[in-house]
Amino acid sequence: MSATGTDRGLRVLLWEIRGAELIGAACGEEAGRLRVWTVRQSYSEAHSIAIIGLAVSRVSG
Repeated sequence: MSATGTDRGLRVLLWEIRGAELIGAACGEEAGRLRVWTVRQSYSEAHSIAIIGLAVSRVSG
């Protein structure tokens, strides 16, 4: 593989990693906000795994 091809491949790989980090950070931020929202709801228990799971599933799905 030529030096140009290697450089291009490295740039593409770095962009993919950066994109994955950005998407992961955005999903994590939203999951955290949803968790805070679920804790503030009067009808949810303090440690309700089902409510937290529902909030996280809304982020990922």
